[in-house]
Amino acid sequence: HLPYTILKKVPGRQLDGLRYQPALPCPLQDELSKNPAAHRVYVSIPLLKVRQASKVAASKVGSQEESFGHLVEMDSGTGLVHTAPGHGEADNKIGRHYNLPEPSPVNEKGCLTEGAGQFAGLYVKKADPLIIQSLGSNLLHSGQVSHSYPLCWRCKTPLIYRMSHQWYLKLDTLKPAILKANKAVRWLPEFGRDRFNEVVETAPDWAITRQRYWGIPLPIWQCEKCKSQNVIGSVAELRRHSTEKLPEELDLHKDTVDKVFLKCACGSMMSRSPDIMDVWFDSGITPWASLGYPFKNKQLFNSLFPVDLIDESQDQVRGWFYSLMTTSFAIFGKVPYKTVCLNGWVLDEKGEKMSKSLGNVIWAADGLDKLGADALRLFYCSTTPPWETQKFSLVSARQLHSFLNIVWNTYEFADTYSHRKFLAKPVPPEAPEDQWLISRLNSLVKEVAENYETFSFHLAGRAIINFLLNDLSRWYIKLVRDRIAPTSSDPTKQSAVC
Repeated sequence: HLPYTILKKVPGRQLDGLRYQPALPCPLQDELSKNPAAHRVYVSIPLLKVRQASKVAASKVGSQEESFGHLVEMDSGTGLVHTAPGHGEADNKIGRHYNLPEPSPVNEKGCLTEGAGQFAGLYVKKADPLIIQSLGSNLLHSGQVSHSYPLCWRCKTPLIYRMSHQWYLKLDTLKPAILKANKAVRWLPEFGRDRFNEVVETAPDWAITRQRYWGIPLPIWQCEKCKSQNVIGSVAELRRHSTEKLPEELDLHKDTVDKVFLKCACGSMMSRSPDIMDVWFDSGITPWASLGYPFKNKQLFNSLFPVDLIDESQDQVRGWFYSLMTTSFAIFGKVPYKTVCLNGWVLDEKGEKMSKSLGNVIWAADGLDKLGADALRLFYCSTTPPWETQKFSLVSARQLHSFLNIVWNTYEFADTYSHRKFLAKPVPPEAPEDQWLISRLNSLVKEVAENYETFSFHLAGRAIINFLLNDLSRWYIKLVRDRIAPTSSDPTKQSAVC
């Protein structure tokens, strides 16, 4: 810790524009020193952190609740926050506001580049302690703070935000048409519409490329000399423009097409941009790409598109539902689906995500083996609305066995004592209780159908349970038990619904 003396207290605004010297010299810092906008103090600006549609307000005037915040916090730190416009969305927004340079001295492997001087080639996280050590007497204080940080969902490796060159799909011209067309899409439940509109309204231009080894190669070739571009739309077109004859069986993966060169109009050579397409772009074009459209199956595609219904979890509002809508409007100018159903996630009985690494996964085969198909289906169709998170418990689901046993016993009773199976033709119900049960059954059919149509499976399941348990077993069967007994001489015996 360095000793210090407070010389003067001034408002933050008075520091605006103050120039400073970098604490750690390196080639990149030397280069930035030549830029008059770099190495200066700037006043913090409010940044949009959350924009969420208000259900109450949206139903009235369509307004939104917005939350803004600053990178600088008054209750911690020095009041000065380092900004790296080339590493992170918030930093980049501030950098663009003040027209700052956007250095990004990290390569695709997460290692520092030559601009980092003595730390070049080091993985950024391994370089941290060495940088702290190199600061020497310039270091006022060092410590550790626990905070949220993005990790790879599979291997838990820390993710690094870095600026890179990408191809983008411009969305400004698509957004108004998408928002208008979304009014005609049926969202189940309805709040999905507001969430989707929010995603569309706040979405930046779509970075549709990635730098990976596996995926759909970007079909764009660029001239090394005049920088002109050629977008290839088919294998036949690729064959026509290739400088060499391509084999009959052409593998279109990256390692193959990267070796295909085209002849440019200027006489020079064109090579493929080495990027691959974002996997969400793959998912967005599946309705026609899976059928080989437009090169084949045109009639089949036209008969299926747009699809009647799509059903996925709620996180797909900004995932698959969004990519489908965006690519569909970019190509066809219309919605790709008529109805969208949102499913909630299934968690374990403690409310934690099921994961193989945690050992709390209940596999479908195990659930079917321990519960049976009927109990498992009934559990899903009666306990929780399909769009809400469900805590799955084998113990809770097993409680439905008692109900299914009642249903089975009811069937056994009817099968044993019913006279209807011996009748040449049905006898209309005569007794009030028979007519009442028929009325209740018709009401049940209507109620279940309506609940299915509105994606309220839990209400449909509960209605069926209530009818079979209370109306049929506990009420009607008790009323007609004596009427249909073998010794009964009741004239309405044959008209019993059983």
